[in-house]
Amino acid sequence: MALTLDFSGKTILVCGIHKGGMGGATCRQLAKAGATVIALDRDQAYVDEIVTEVEAMGGKAYGLTADLLDIAQCEQVIPRVLEKFGPIDGIANIAGGTRGEEWMPLEETPGESFWKTLQLNFAYVFYLCRDAAAEWIRTGRSGAIVNVGSVSAKDAAPWHGPYGAAKSGIIALTRTMANEWHEFGIRANSVSPGAVMSARVLDKAQTMSDRAKASRDPSDTVIFSEPVELANTITFLLSDLASGISGQNVTVDRSLSTKFCGGRRLTRKETEQKTIQQDQMGEDAYWNLAFSTKSRHRNPGRVSIPGASAWPSVPPTRTASSRSRWPTKRAFTLPGWSSITSARAAVTCLATTWS
Repeated sequence: MALTLDFSGKTILVCGIHKGGMGGATCRQLAKAGATVIALDRDQAYVDEIVTEVEAMGGKAYGLTADLLDIAQCEQVIPRVLEKFGPIDGIANIAGGTRGEEWMPLEETPGESFWKTLQLNFAYVFYLCRDAAAEWIRTGRSGAIVNVGSVSAKDAAPWHGPYGAAKSGIIALTRTMANEWHEFGIRANSVSPGAVMSARVLDKAQTMSDRAKASRDPSDTVIFSEPVELANTITFLLSDLASGISGQNVTVDRSLSTKFCGGRRLTRKETEQKTIQQDQMGEDAYWNLAFSTKSRHRNPGRVSIPGASAWPSVPPTRTASSRSRWPTKRAFTLPGWSSITSARAAVTCLATTWS
């Protein structure tokens, strides 16, 4: 006898499908539970890929494209869904994120970049949830909403302030949705990821400025989560097993936010000094020195990059006989990359990019 998630007969709209990310993982988990999935993204290739994947699993999925940076298109998403696919039972708003070039101090952030970040990470959620709820209320149908926040909304979001502000707005707005719509049988919750390892994060790392990379303290550590871990939580909150949960924000970050969620940031003066030191020593020599002094025991989590060698979550007790097997210095390589390049990409770039 087993307790299972049953989405038989239910249709769920998932917004934000990207290779290797939370959106695709959520589509797969929902399909495994019996849901019909409507996958929405700006990129037709991503939509086609996940639809094909779900169908190959024996599930049912449809695709839809829309640019969620465009308000007019946002206001047409729910009407288009209803017209093409009929009623829906839930919505997962996962689309969002930042571009590498957006990582900068607040006083240097252009207004256009600020508003684009808010639109992609906050405003579109309002339009889609508003229209979905209005239809559920009109037809007397219950529904479930899950919006993705971030641990960047928890305390502060240095060098990505607009993103942190947008995700704070998501969490607050979701609680208001739960309050106003509970009488109609509509539940609303948010899920806040920490540092999530995905192909998008790897791609983003290539566009971050050298100054943004230099702002991070290389001796600090970040705990990475897997997209499927977020997908499992989203799927649960959309299910009937979560019928008593509404207005809540669930953090899924393997304990990352128990310390400062963005990791330690260097002061502006420290950043400039480090940049000068890199220039004087040469970048590879600098990062080699930085990592030669970093103990692997300081990282309580597991750096989970496909193909990378990762240390266990809990190192074994060190004894005289085990010292040769557990060196103090940490080596970190990705297939085909030098150890220095891997370290630089993994820690200075990926550790600072969230959901």
